[in-house]
Amino acid sequence: MTDYDNHLSEQDISALVGGGLSDRDTYLLLLHLEDCRECMDRYIDAVSECVPESPPDGLNESILSRLKTSNPQTTRTQIVIINIVKLGIAVCLTLLLFFSGTFEQIGRSTQTLVGLISVKSQPSLPRDKSDGLSRLTDEINTSFSDFAGHFNNLLKGEERNEQHK
Repeated sequence: MTDYDNHLSEQDISALVGGGLSDRDTYLLLLHLEDCRECMDRYIDAVSECVPESPPDGLNESILSRLKTSNPQTTRTQIVIINIVKLGIAVCLTLLLFFSGTFEQIGRSTQTLVGLISVKSQPSLPRDKSDGLSRLTDEINTSFSDFAGHFNNLLKGEERNEQHK
């Protein structure tokens, strides 16, 4: 930092733009730029005058040729195979939910919720509102625990061809 009225010199700004300063000097100059609007404007002008280097000849063509060769179009066979895989995953997830008792649990929970609604609409019945919800969560936890146990046994090979009761 030099010269007139405590502003950065042209050499300081060009050195900062060129990147030839030490970390300490760069830090000090950037601190000054934060506080001095005039020096910041001169720095921005200097950076704006910098012209980016042009790419080497043939770079664009080589990039485009690589993109064309590395991205083959998907064929109808690939699309059919992808759709079959998606369908297989959907079937597996559906069977998993079915055999885990999730659909049965949803049916029970619907009945429990209907029961709670009917209890709410009939104020003459003294019943704890949380009783139905706690039963519902207990049933869900029990069913998933049973399923997890059966699934672990199947993976270990301890349980074969047994039906979930």
